[in-house]
Amino acid sequence: MLIKRFIGPWSSTSWVTTQTAFMQAFGFLLFAIQAPLLGPRPFGLMSIIMIFAGFVELVLGECATETLISIPHTEPEHFSAMTTLCALASILFGAGIFAAAVPIARWFGEPQLVAVSRCMAVLPILSVIAAPANAACKRDMRFRPLAIRTIVSLIAGGVVGVALTLLNYGVWALVWQVITQKGLAAIMLWRATPLPFRFGSSMRHLRQFPALALPLFVSRCMSWTSGSVPRFILGTFLGANDLGVMSLALRLSDIAVQVFLVPRYTVARVALRQYTADRIGLTEAIDRLAFRYAVLSFPACLGGAAVMPTLFHTWLDPRWYPGIVPAQMLMLTCIPYVTIYTVGALLMSQSEQRAEAWLETIQTIGAVLAVCIAAPFGLMASAAAVGARPFALLALPLMTAKKRCGIRARQILKPQMPPLAAAIVMGVLVALMQSALRPHLNGLVLLSVLIAAGAAIYAVMVALEFPHVAARVVGGHIATKKPRTRKVREP
Repeated sequence: MLIKRFIGPWSSTSWVTTQTAFMQAFGFLLFAIQAPLLGPRPFGLMSIIMIFAGFVELVLGECATETLISIPHTEPEHFSAMTTLCALASILFGAGIFAAAVPIARWFGEPQLVAVSRCMAVLPILSVIAAPANAACKRDMRFRPLAIRTIVSLIAGGVVGVALTLLNYGVWALVWQVITQKGLAAIMLWRATPLPFRFGSSMRHLRQFPALALPLFVSRCMSWTSGSVPRFILGTFLGANDLGVMSLALRLSDIAVQVFLVPRYTVARVALRQYTADRIGLTEAIDRLAFRYAVLSFPACLGGAAVMPTLFHTWLDPRWYPGIVPAQMLMLTCIPYVTIYTVGALLMSQSEQRAEAWLETIQTIGAVLAVCIAAPFGLMASAAAVGARPFALLALPLMTAKKRCGIRARQILKPQMPPLAAAIVMGVLVALMQSALRPHLNGLVLLSVLIAAGAAIYAVMVALEFPHVAARVVGGHIATKKPRTRKVREP
């Protein structure tokens, strides 16, 4: 009862943030244990196979979830029909992965990929079968069961993975870690939702899917392509070992994105619907959303880039050190991603799926071209190209927000400027402090000092140099704030 009384009042954003923060923190903890024991190559092998096995979850699973969320009035038959489609598609893709195991291994020159691919063929059905239950929870703003199933399944998968790592199972520790996690997560989510698990094929309900699903499918395909095709190209040119190093750099930047941007996007994508007919309320909500993104993500990415050398030397062995500079470059991509995620939530909430799909397409083309050009020149050039791409294409989401939703670039960028200025100063000071203290401190002590100093410097900068920002941190509201009741007028 005491626990329920404590967690009961939590908001949707709090649950999503808790889920994402635990997922990233626990994942990093697992990596800190497994990476020194396994080395880069097993992670490179898993990165290769997840190019194929992850397609269903990242594209079809997300597309199914978002389609069910976008339907104005759903019936049980919508969910049963989508469950049938998810099951059929995942079985088909799983069979394709099993059949393609030998060609995949030959292409990358890694014979071990044959057995790994065939074992991972079960992953699509485990990943996507719970998409309808996921959509049901999100439609009702019930993010608590989503958070609980993620936390419990991650712990179970982590226990299996660490145990097999300590027993010297190599890449198989990572394989069974993922399978355990996805399988338990699917079971828990269906048990947690009142939605019955059943199949169906109502043509009346199936006909409603294509109009909503097609733009989402294109968007998610582009999102998957932007992450997976570059990995495919990098794996081809760099090999499994350097791909493992690059995957670490990408993972560290993804931690910042997943913790500081995705939770608010998940909630705002639904909550901003209430401003469809309130342009003034929408403008104010976007201002709050962009500010809330920036005030935490900017110090995290700039501070993380500053302490990256100490982080690598504290947790990893020399096999991973070539990833220090790439990780620093990719951490800085959080800066443009604040704008990208703000515009993404805006477009999805205003039923502009086609515009969002167009943006994903352009971002994907840019990512693929950047890697194609840079991959033959090695790891460092590839990281620089991947990191520069979101900066180079930043004008596109801003123009789309203006054209489709009437939100000007200034209204998205202006709230970000004070936190960005404070974060830049903090990052420079932490980097200088790192150089000065390295002869006297090392390891975990130095890392702890730098993190504490960075947090203190940023807090002081916000409080003294930008008092209006400090006031917003203390008393501001997120994008889920109820709209004010006043007459709507054009901005």
